[in-house]
Order: sequence, then structure tokens, then C-alpha cells
Amino acid sequence: MKVVLVAPPMPYSLADAPDLQFPPLALCHLGAAIRQRGHEIMLIDMTVSGMTVDDLRKDLDLLQPDVVGITCLSAAFPNGMNVAAAARQVLPNAHIVMGGMHPTFTDRATLERCPVDIIVRNEGEETLCELLAALEAGADSLEKVAGITYRHGRGVICRNPSRAFISDLDSLPLPLYGDLNTMPIYCRLKVHLVVTSRGCPHHCAFCSASPFWGHRWRALSPARVMDVTDIVVGEFGATQVVFGDDNFAFSRKRVFDLCQAISERAYGIDWRCSVRADSLTQPMLAAMREAGCSAVFIGVESGCQSSLNRMKKNASVEASVRAVQWCQTAGIETTCSMLMGLPWETADDIRDNVRFVATILKPNEVVWNLLHPDPGSEIYDNMQSLGLRFVIEDPERHIGNAPSVIETSRLGSEELNQLWMEACLAAGVGEEA
Repeated sequence: MKVVLVAPPMPYSLADAPDLQFPPLALCHLGAAIRQRGHEIMLIDMTVSGMTVDDLRKDLDLLQPDVVGITCLSAAFPNGMNVAAAARQVLPNAHIVMGGMHPTFTDRATLERCPVDIIVRNEGEETLCELLAALEAGADSLEKVAGITYRHGRGVICRNPSRAFISDLDSLPLPLYGDLNTMPIYCRLKVHLVVTSRGCPHHCAFCSASPFWGHRWRALSPARVMDVTDIVVGEFGATQVVFGDDNFAFSRKRVFDLCQAISERAYGIDWRCSVRADSLTQPMLAAMREAGCSAVFIGVESGCQSSLNRMKKNASVEASVRAVQWCQTAGIETTCSMLMGLPWETADDIRDNVRFVATILKPNEVVWNLLHPDPGSEIYDNMQSLGLRFVIEDPERHIGNAPSVIETSRLGSEELNQLWMEACLAAGVGEEA
């Protein structure tokens, strides 16, 4: 089958946020899996290209694919709906498929609102390949394809059982970076994203990543990580690699093995990663720094232990403070994320948190995130009982910073905006604290 996969635009441009621009890995991974099964594949990345929906219509009309696949996070979902509408207009007989975090957790609502035929839930490589095989065979029913939600008959929405997560990530083909129409743009930026693991055993109430990827941690082998890194460094000239795992340091042995492999490659690159504070040790940080790690991102979220407990972070304040100190000793910079606007917080609680960051935690950088409940998270599923209400419904605005998209039973949105500004002035956003 001829398949076009599309990444719709995000609500910020390349000029607005160059540090947030990475190749859309979903397209690269899904495209590789599809091509391996013998399908004709084209990737269209609209996120940094300046491509309009009218431009997309022309391309789709020229290509005449059998299937259009659209992947999107919540912030890109409105644009994803526009892409779907354009595809339906140009290709009335094509199958329009959507996947990604937002459609996964809003599958029925998406099918009701959007001209999409099928939602692929959770990770998509195996599901999409099986779906394409069924469509190619002309199957009258898709009921045997696990992990999809779809329209059947006269618009009846059917939700098939979920698919088991992929156990062996090494079995997946290497991502198709080179097939992206925007790869020259990313090459000029010199920064590339590599994700080496999926899943998280923790159950943070604000997070939708672990419900999406599963609660069992799965990882590429160090050799496979090097295969991917060889591509972005050797073929595409990356001088900085961001390992975008939710918890890069989950397996301490694997971190040491990766550090050794990176050192043996002698890339001479700068690399960064995201970690949980309680996963770090001083010997690990020393090895990371020796292998070229310059900075880590730590999700601290709060300096109040009772708040951490209520958000089910399964972490301690002491571990976060200790981790920042250890990083500083090792010569690794720290960016810590802090969360405000939680249902139980008062204005005094938030100001206490700001003082904690400025006087005790003392990271190199701090990012203050106003709570935006993501579909799939426990907080999103329980907003009413937690006393939360959206004041801005548009998903494009749900990207972490001001203005607040919610109000709580204790704090209105304007007060949250003011507290966010106070936090930024006191401890910095994107600046050294």
C-alpha cells in the first residue's frame, strides 16, 4: 500500500522555539516499520517546514496514497484535525488513521469530532503494520487488529482490546531520519533527539507518558543505541545529542555500558538526558561527565514532601537536593522542572516552593510549569473531584507555561498567572538561578 505519514504543525514555530525542535521520531520509527513490511512510504513533517494545509492538499493530491497517518500530541491536535479534514477532502476513499498520545486517550471523542477512520492507540509499530495488512487484504472487519478504535458499519465506534507492548525494542528497524523532508533544517540545528527506552514503573498523577508507553521499562541495548547515534552524528552531523528517555538512568549498569560505548566511539559530542533524582549515584555521574554528558534534566516538581506524596511521585525532597549537589560536584549542569497549580496547593505553598528552589535546591536552571492536565493522566481523569476546571479549552495552549489553562478550588487562573510570574522573577526560567 502507499502510505503517507504526517506530523502536523506545533503551535510554535522554528523561530519561536529553536531549542524545542527535533525530528518527529514517531514518523521515523513508524515509517521504518512500514517499509520493512513492503509498503511504499513517504514522511511529511510540517512542524518546522512552514508547510501549510493548502501545500499538504497539493502533495496528497499528487501522491494519491491509500492511507494517510497523522501523529500528534495534545498541543498539535487542532492542527491534526485540520490535516485530517484536508486529507478527507482530497482523498475521499483513502483510510485516514491517527495516533499519538492525544488520540490514544481521546479515541472515541476524536472519531466523533474528526474525519478520521481509525485510531491507533499507544505505541504503533506492530499495530499499524497489522492494520495495513488487514486493509490491503480487503478485510470486511478490523475486529482482529488489537490496539485500534475505529468506525464500523453505519458509524458505530468499536474499540478493540489493547495490544501488548513490544518487549524487544532491538527488533524494530532503525528510524528513517533520512526520509524526512525537513532533515536539512534539523541538520543546521546540529541537535538531535534519540530515545533509547520506553515505559516507566512509576505512577505520577500528572503524567500521561507511563499510561501511554506502559509501566514496564523496556530499553534498546547499548549496541543498538550506538547504531542510532552513529546515524545522527555520522550521517547528519549532530554535535549535541539529547537522550529523550523519560528516565535515562533507570538501569545503572546500562548507563555505565552506554558511557563506555560513547567514550569508545570518541564522537566528541555534547550529550544530555532526563533522569529521576533517585536513580543517580556519584560514580554514575562521574562516568557520564567523562563520556561527554554536560547537563541533566530532573523532574523535581515540588520541595514539599506531602505534595510529592499526593502526586504519587514516589520520590523524596532529600534525593532531589542531593542529586543536584552531586551533579554540581561532577561538573554536570542541572535543569529542574517544578510544577505549580496542583489541586491542593495554596498561594503560600507555591511561594514556599519558590523559596525552596532559590535557597536549598539551587539548580543551574529551573523551569516553572503551570499544571495542564494531560489526557491519560490520573489528574485529568479526576479533574472534577479534584476541584479543577479548564478556563482555556484549546489544546494548543496546554504546553506548560502561562497563561494558566486551569483554575483550582483554591486559586483562580489570574492568581496562578501572577504566582508563575513571581516564580520566574525569583528563580528564573531558562536562566541561571
